[in-house]
Amino acid sequence: MNSVFKKYIFIVASTLFLCGSILIAYQTSFHPLTAPSGSQVTNASEIISPPPSVEIDGTTIAVELATTSAAVAKGLSGRASLEQDRGMLFIFSRPDRYRFWMPNMHFPIDIIWLDDDNRVVDIDENVPHEFDPAHPVFFMPDSPARYVLELNAGFAKTRGITIDDTAIFHHIE
Repeated sequence: MNSVFKKYIFIVASTLFLCGSILIAYQTSFHPLTAPSGSQVTNASEIISPPPSVEIDGTTIAVELATTSAAVAKGLSGRASLEQDRGMLFIFSRPDRYRFWMPNMHFPIDIIWLDDDNRVVDIDENVPHEFDPAHPVFFMPDSPARYVLELNAGFAKTRGITIDDTAIFHHIE
């Protein structure tokens, strides 16, 4: 073999070895089940906690949490849909009569309002997704609420969720 070809093979082989080493190092150091340095993992649930959920009247709903002002402002806006048996839980620091509206919504929803005792204080069913910026419609509970749960339209009715039901929060900090 000529020396140019040998150098080419050496460069290609070295590059592949380096890329492979970097890939292995990356996968090892960032694997989701890798324990922090100096600790031992005896169970995968120590690292991967269950997703947050809300249980009302025997129905468990996996939820996304909206706790920051940016997440609250965005809500479900811009999404094409929401998976069945899923929702978004808005968490406020204190009970109040928070106003919700539907700009940039693409599907109707149910809104369940919960007080500080996790009790359903109001339900807005089949809230339409149409939005008129010149005449916005606001939705608010009759009583102060600390938590607001948005679900696909019809969810409350088909699951028998009613005012005075109590919610149980799972894995919600």
